[in-house]
This record gives sequence, C-alpha cells and structure tokens, in this order.
Amino acid sequence: MKTGAFIVLLLMIFGCSSGFGNKLKSEQLDVYYDDSELADLADSLGSFWTKNELIGDRKQSIKIKKSAKKFQVLIIQSEEFKSEKLDPIELALLQELRADLQEKVFNKKPTSIVICNDEFESLIEIKE
Repeated sequence: MKTGAFIVLLLMIFGCSSGFGNKLKSEQLDVYYDDSELADLADSLGSFWTKNELIGDRKQSIKIKKSAKKFQVLIIQSEEFKSEKLDPIELALLQELRADLQEKVFNKKPTSIVICNDEFESLIEIKE
C-alpha cells in the first residue's frame, strides 16, 4: 500500500524538463548534474529511482546539486500538481524518500528534496 501511494504521489508531482547541464538519460528518467564529479552519484540516484519503482508513465527529470554542507535532489513538479503546499501524507512520503536517499545514495550526508518548477527553481524544500 505504501509503495502504491508513493507512486501515485510521484506521478502527480513530477513532470519533465528541458536541458540543464550534464545528464544521464534513460527512456523514462533524466538525471541532471552540474559538476562532473557528481556523475557517479547521478548514476546511483537513477539506479535508486528505477530499483524503487519511482518512475511513472511520464518522463521525469531530477537534478543533483551539491553545496559545502549538503546535497539537494531537485524534482520538477508536473502540470497537474501545481501547488506550493503539501498535505501531511505527501510531506511524510517525501520525508521518507529524503531519508532513504540520504542513507542509500548520499552516504548519510545531509540531503534535501526540492520540488521545483520546470526551470529547476525551488518551490518547496523537504529537509531534515
């Protein structure tokens, strides 16, 4: 049940985008990154996304950003979602995803999820 609700949430939130830096491309997922040192993490993130069945019917675009203190996973919202508020269930599911990414992809380094518009401009940030 948790996985099904999560996939529905992801389908509602995530849309697709145009080019934004380097990217790893697959049929249903593009993972962007600005710095070539993030290429391996981009690959790990794409694998995590696929392995955990977070890919929906539509092509999705996500991006990794790194600052001195943390990683950010930027995710473009879909046209259907267009909201700057999350209900408690959506927030809890995204917080769970953030914790999993921090643990399994980013080696326990602080990680946040940022819901963005189609230009990867921040709308909502889910952090610890």
